[in-house]
Amino acid sequence: MYPPSPEEFVFKLTDDAKIEEARKILRGEQTDKTHVMGRIRKQAVPYNPGWSYHLDPDTIQFFEMAIEVCDASIRYTEEHLDEACGAFLPGCFWCPWGSTLRREVNGPTATATTSTAPAALQTKSLAIGWPGLKGSTFASGIDAVCGVPDSATDLYLFKGDQYLRYHVGNEKITSGPKSLADGWPGLKGTTFTSGIDAACGVPDNSTDLYLFKGDQYLRYHVGNEKITSGPKSLADGWPGLKGTTFTSGISAACSVPSEPTNLYLFKGDKYLSYRVPDEKIVSGPKSLAEVWGVDGVFSGGVDDACRVPGNAGDLYFFKSDQYVRVR
Repeated sequence: MYPPSPEEFVFKLTDDAKIEEARKILRGEQTDKTHVMGRIRKQAVPYNPGWSYHLDPDTIQFFEMAIEVCDASIRYTEEHLDEACGAFLPGCFWCPWGSTLRREVNGPTATATTSTAPAALQTKSLAIGWPGLKGSTFASGIDAVCGVPDSATDLYLFKGDQYLRYHVGNEKITSGPKSLADGWPGLKGTTFTSGIDAACGVPDNSTDLYLFKGDQYLRYHVGNEKITSGPKSLADGWPGLKGTTFTSGISAACSVPSEPTNLYLFKGDKYLSYRVPDEKIVSGPKSLAEVWGVDGVFSGGVDDACRVPGNAGDLYFFKSDQYVRVR
């Protein structure tokens, strides 16, 4: 299984030593090398229903850490199978970082024994999970969040016309709260000083952020404190969104793990993956509940989303005064 997708992928082991290693992982006796990797074959097999590819049994290994170039989810690999074994998953090697063993399956097909139910997500209040926010209005919810350019530890949090900088590892506010008008002087004269709906880093760029408000967006250079593009309408600046409800505004945005050119955009209970250089939707819109298994307060959508600082694959989702970490 590979979170956030609830789907399962069945692989076949023929080596006795590998079979025993897998059983040790399932019993909890092996806790370091627990993820699955191997060389994919672009061919459907009966024991792995629902997928157009499988893992070559002779190449399967269990790992703790691997290079990012071979990481991809089950669903993404299926959707981009034509590109696999080239620039995408070079050498056909696939190492989904979030893969976990669920069960041993016997017989020609897993149809009768597989379950696609995702594990329960552990939601927490911001006041408890982000103790540095206690005593501030940010503990009751935030409007937008994004990583601080060139920082592996800090996030910008936005609420109304205020913002602050938060060090996730040390759980403390390092700057702010301050008004957007004072802290982001390049925004003066725009409606963005009264608050924003979403923010995220510009793909393949270490200095700029996208800020979103209603059906408008702009690009902001943090170091130079100036707008480098916009404000513009989403319909004009993001032509791939035309024909979707996303052109009227989004609630959250963040970069896609292992896809440096792509962004996740969120609206209501839906999300999509957008490739910025090509200006096109590469996946979605899809249901958040279907893919990430979110429920409860998150079932109707998220207020904000961002990558977890210092982590290659995890995301934070925020809703009202609650948050959850997903993969």
